Amino acid sequence: MAGCGSADGLGILMADVLPLAGDVAAAGATLAGLMLVFLGHTHATYDRHSTTEKQAVLRAYQHRARWAFVGFAFSLAASFLSLFGKWQNVAWRCMAASLSVSLS
Repeated sequence: MAGCGSADGLGILMADVLPLAGDVAAAGATLAGLMLVFLGHTHATYDRHSTTEKQAVLRAYQHRARWAFVGFAFSLAASFLSLFGKWQNVAWRCMAASLSVSLS
């Protein structure tokens, strides 16, 4: 079967994801950049509120910022795992990176 190989001699077939590691790293870095733009937009939008309104909308903006930071962290982890997996020639790290990108 082309494109598949045994995972660490366990007899489990898994797709050969090492050639895609560079693409996953690029996607993770791009998504991390978009998350930073979203965080900046969220901060700028919060600052537009008056001092009296800021107290009322603080929780909503904090919630958005937390989820954006989680996406940012997953994206950076995906880029790191993908590049590290390709460097070490370990397919499961690249597979974990692609899952991390899909979660963020």
